[in-house]
Amino acid sequence: MNEPELGIWRQEISALKQKVKTQKHTPNLTAFYGSSSIRLWETMSKDLAPYKVINLGFGGSTFGLCSYFFDEVFEHFTPREIVLYGGDNDLSKISPRETVTNLKALISKIIKKYENPALSLISIKPSPERAYLEEQILLLNEELKRIIEAAPNGRYIDIHPQMLDPKGDPIPELFMDDQLHMNSQGYKIWKEVVTDHLKQRFNGKG
Repeated sequence: MNEPELGIWRQEISALKQKVKTQKHTPNLTAFYGSSSIRLWETMSKDLAPYKVINLGFGGSTFGLCSYFFDEVFEHFTPREIVLYGGDNDLSKISPRETVTNLKALISKIIKKYENPALSLISIKPSPERAYLEEQILLLNEELKRIIEAAPNGRYIDIHPQMLDPKGDPIPELFMDDQLHMNSQGYKIWKEVVTDHLKQRFNGKG
């Protein structure tokens, strides 16, 4: 990647850095870092209360982009936990192998900065728009689970099964008109699964 190609993300990254600046001294903060599935979770703070969270999603991002911008976004920031989300944008552009390589690079950066971070990864969601990738998503989710659970203090948050109907297809009613980005019903599922994760991670303490 070179800087001219990354210019389209500069405004969003600057906004994330400003958000971190205003909240970096908030205690017990969980940072959610990833693509538009994170960015568009506008009710995150309310949904995950009493746990304190910061939404650091940016549109169109991949594990590669998250890795590239990580040092910049997290430069002066030490959250209690980092929760990652990516993969669906990755698979629409690059191979599963490259996606895995980029995630490993991101995890390595996080571990290098924080030594033994509380680190979690949300599974790749299914969606009607990318149903053609579902077989790859299932296989890649297995690999992502293995990778994150091999990391020190790493945990896997599996939202994928709850977003499928009894036939194993993505549930259209969970998505906006584009059938890619989630609506409030989709985020209701994420709220339940992620809240359970936070309760287990922090023994019910906000």
